[in-house]
Amino acid sequence: MDKNPSGNDRPCKCGGIDAAERETLDRYGITRVPAATYLLDGYRYTSLTDAVAQARRSRM
Repeated sequence: MDKNPSGNDRPCKCGGIDAAERETLDRYGITRVPAATYLLDGYRYTSLTDAVAQARRSRM
Protein backbone atom coordinates (compact mmCIF):
# COMPACT_ATOMS: atom_id res chain seq x y z
CA MET A 1 0.00 0.00 0.00
CA ASP A 2 1.04 3.59 -0.46
CA LYS A 3 2.36 5.43 2.54
CA ASN A 4 1.06 8.71 3.74
CA PRO A 5 3.24 11.60 2.50
CA SER A 6 3.75 12.70 6.09
CA GLY A 7 6.00 9.66 6.55
CA ASN A 8 3.86 7.65 8.95
CA ASP A 9 2.76 4.10 8.16
CA ARG A 10 -0.92 4.79 7.62
CA PRO A 11 -2.11 3.94 4.09
CA CYS A 12 -3.59 6.70 1.96
CA LYS A 13 -5.15 6.98 -1.49
CA CYS A 14 -3.32 10.18 -2.38
CA GLY A 15 -2.78 9.31 -6.02
CA GLY A 16 -1.58 5.79 -5.34
CA ILE A 17 -3.30 2.49 -5.81
CA ASP A 18 -3.69 -0.49 -3.53
CA ALA A 19 -2.67 -4.08 -4.31
CA ALA A 20 -6.16 -5.14 -5.42
CA GLU A 21 -6.42 -2.27 -7.88
CA ARG A 22 -2.89 -3.00 -9.18
CA GLU A 23 -3.84 -6.65 -9.70
CA THR A 24 -6.95 -5.67 -11.66
CA LEU A 25 -4.97 -3.28 -13.85
CA ASP A 26 -2.33 -5.93 -14.53
CA ARG A 27 -4.90 -8.64 -15.25
CA TYR A 28 -6.65 -6.59 -17.94
CA GLY A 29 -3.64 -4.71 -19.29
CA ILE A 30 -5.04 -1.35 -18.22
CA THR A 31 -2.71 1.62 -17.76
CA ARG A 32 -3.58 4.24 -15.17
CA VAL A 33 -2.94 7.79 -16.39
CA PRO A 34 -3.03 10.76 -14.02
CA ALA A 35 -5.15 13.69 -15.15
CA ALA A 36 -5.15 17.32 -14.10
CA THR A 37 -8.34 18.85 -12.73
CA TYR A 38 -8.87 22.59 -12.57
CA LEU A 39 -11.18 24.11 -9.94
CA LEU A 40 -12.98 27.40 -10.48
CA ASP A 41 -15.91 28.78 -8.49
CA GLY A 42 -16.87 25.34 -7.21
CA TYR A 43 -16.77 23.65 -10.62
CA ARG A 44 -14.22 21.15 -11.91
CA TYR A 45 -12.76 21.32 -15.39
CA THR A 46 -10.59 18.75 -17.12
CA SER A 47 -9.56 21.30 -19.73
CA LEU A 48 -7.51 24.36 -18.79
CA THR A 49 -8.89 26.12 -21.87
CA ASP A 50 -12.46 25.62 -20.62
CA ALA A 51 -11.58 26.84 -17.12
CA VAL A 52 -9.89 29.97 -18.47
CA ALA A 53 -12.81 30.67 -20.82
CA GLN A 54 -15.27 30.43 -17.92
CA ALA A 55 -13.06 32.62 -15.74
CA ARG A 56 -13.00 35.29 -18.44
CA ARG A 57 -16.78 35.12 -18.89
CA SER A 58 -17.53 35.29 -15.18
CA ARG A 59 -15.13 38.13 -14.39
CA MET A 60 -16.22 40.58 -17.07
